[in-house]
Amino acid sequence: MKKLIKLLFVLFVGVILITMSCKKESTPSVKTSDVTGIEQTSVIAGGEVTDDGGADVTERGVCYSRTDANPTIADSKTTDGTGTGVFESQVTGLLNNTTYYLRAYATNSAGTAYGAVKEFKTKN
Repeated sequence: MKKLIKLLFVLFVGVILITMSCKKESTPSVKTSDVTGIEQTSVIAGGEVTDDGGADVTERGVCYSRTDANPTIADSKTTDGTGTGVFESQVTGLLNNTTYYLRAYATNSAGTAYGAVKEFKTKN
C-alpha cells in the first residue's frame, strides 16, 4: 500500500511539473507613453513592455502613420531594443503641421501586441 501511495505521489508531482513547463506563450503586454517633445519634424515617444507573454521580446518600438488610425509594424516604425521595461523612441522625418497616429508595439514568438493609440500633430 505504501508503494502505491508513493507511486501515485510521484505521478502527481510529475503531471504538475509537465503542466507547468507547458505554459502556452502569448503576445507581450505593452503600454504606449504620451508623445512629448513635439517639433516640426520629430517627436519623442515610447512605451513599456510590462509582460513578455512567456517568451523573449525580440523587438519593441513605436509604429506610426498619417493615414491609418491604428498603425501596425507594416507602417513606419522605430526599433528600440528587446526585452521588458520602459523604452523611448526618437521619431524623425515627420511632416510639419500634420496629424499622426502612433502606438507602442512589442514582438515575441507568439506575435506582435500593441499599446493604445496616441494622436498628435506636429508643429507648423
